[in-house]
Amino acid sequence: MDETEVERFEQVSLAVEAKNIDREAGILRDVLIVGRKSRTDGVEYSDDAHNDACSRFEQLAVGIDHDFSGKPLKVADTWGVVKSPRRAEDGVRGDLAYIKSHVRTEQILEDASRGIGLFSLSMVAKCVEKAGKVIRYIPSRVDLVTRGATTRTLFNQGGANGTVLNAEFEALKTRVEQLDARLKIKESMQPAAQPTPAAPVFPAEFKAKEFWK
Repeated sequence: MDETEVERFEQVSLAVEAKNIDREAGILRDVLIVGRKSRTDGVEYSDDAHNDACSRFEQLAVGIDHDFSGKPLKVADTWGVVKSPRRAEDGVRGDLAYIKSHVRTEQILEDASRGIGLFSLSMVAKCVEKAGKVIRYIPSRVDLVTRGATTRTLFNQGGANGTVLNAEFEALKTRVEQLDARLKIKESMQPAAQPTPAAPVFPAEFKAKEFWK
């Protein structure tokens, strides 16, 4: 199948645990820059694409909102920069050094610390797609936007993927196990069922009317 070059705007969740917010240093640690699959159109990113592009995120500017005109970032719309990008199981992660004095900083930090999940990082990149998969891409900037496409809400909770869905699944699994244990205890306390008496067996020559004489 022929290769097609397109421009993609991939949004991923920026919501992280409070422990990953270093207010003194002005850094959000371990944010997800780009994930593995877009929810908007189902396009997946190959491992090779992430591996090849990972280092390109170093010192990439982070803006506020997408500018679909393709113009360079304005000073007023620039919020931070990506540092130490690295490959992860769920895509490409890194640290985000932000401008403490920016007018939007407290709004963004509140969202991140409370886990509201409104704001996301959205990569702008030139991508080469083949058979529904991004096989190569070159990022040009990362923007802070509302909601995400590659993941909906992502917290760094120390697990393999660090997703809220994983945490909710584990909590639900634990709850099911607890209910199952309670059901077994309840069943063990029920009195044993009494066997049903067997129906009397009469000789083949037995006649009802003779029995009632």
